[in-house]
Amino acid sequence: MTALLDTDVRPSDSTETKVPLVGAVIPARNRFPKTARFLEGLTQQTYPGLRIYVVDSNSSDQTADYIGGSFDNVILLHAGDDDFWSGATNVGVEQALKDGCDYILTINDDSVIGFEFVERVVEIAQRRDLMILASRVDHLQDMGQVWSTGAYNNWGSHQLFYLRNYLAWEDDVPELQVGPEIIEVEQTPGNGVLIHRSVFETIGLYDAKWCPHQHGDSEFILRARKHGYRCFVSLRTLVYNDVDNWTGQIDILNPPDFFTRLPKPVSRLLTPIQKLHRLFWHKRSDRRIPTIAYIVMNYAPEGLRLKTLILYYASCVWMFYLQRFFPARLTRKLNRLRQIRRARMPSFNLVYLTSIVRFMWAKQRSRLENRRVIRLFETTRL
Repeated sequence: MTALLDTDVRPSDSTETKVPLVGAVIPARNRFPKTARFLEGLTQQTYPGLRIYVVDSNSSDQTADYIGGSFDNVILLHAGDDDFWSGATNVGVEQALKDGCDYILTINDDSVIGFEFVERVVEIAQRRDLMILASRVDHLQDMGQVWSTGAYNNWGSHQLFYLRNYLAWEDDVPELQVGPEIIEVEQTPGNGVLIHRSVFETIGLYDAKWCPHQHGDSEFILRARKHGYRCFVSLRTLVYNDVDNWTGQIDILNPPDFFTRLPKPVSRLLTPIQKLHRLFWHKRSDRRIPTIAYIVMNYAPEGLRLKTLILYYASCVWMFYLQRFFPARLTRKLNRLRQIRRARMPSFNLVYLTSIVRFMWAKQRSRLENRRVIRLFETTRL
């Protein structure tokens, strides 16, 4: 079980120089095999100034015992059942800042990185004087397939928290071949992000109240940009994301809630309500209404907030509830019509309407002119 890539060079013994202190913060809960795989790679980094903080959210497996008994250079911290990604990460960030770390590295325990990952990302951040530097994230199962090079929002539409170059192959993205070393982005997932301590000292920690799990990383970047910080993604530092996290038992990662405590006969009757709750209200849901509403109301342009919320949740209702009632053939046709409309008419406004009218009028004039010429020719011939 290893988290290191075969192409990496193993660290060699070298004299330790004075370098910035980096605190790597890793939330963990009931994913012992992946957590152990990740720590075996992280503890062998070539970067000398690395401190590792694992925040265990009350795991019921052997995660805490393994970390405490296997690694001398890993600091084990504890969080509660209700501390999801944001809350657990805040526990680690607070401790790292108290210990004097110059940078905080947030990264997930289901990732795979190379031996020189931390050294490379710190070198780029220092050389370019960057306060927030994220990494390119690829799929672990399909190497060469991109998972994210940052993220963006199309305010006024249903497109929120869209990942840049998602599912694209490396060979099909020009910027990954001959593009720059770094690119500026609107926001980024929190997997493999190096943040200078001054950012936390200025804007605070992750918002565990409104963004307890999903989009807590995005909200932090949007808040930082409001304070004048810029966010960049390094296209040359790679984090491989093991996206296959499904265990078949949803409550392994989630703490018990109201529905799990009910008797099975009652729980079966309330299954539709439970699914609705998990989709729109559970703290781990990426479509949680309080989280989405909070981010949209605070960071979307004022005139587009209500429109964004309506379109976003209308698309959710269509995707999870209404789409199943329509034949697949009709759904494909609707998607095709939508693609054609996007390609030919990005926005139906007065400019496009005027262009269409002018085109139709020019076409009609051409037909009339052709008829006049034909009549003239026939008269002349007679």
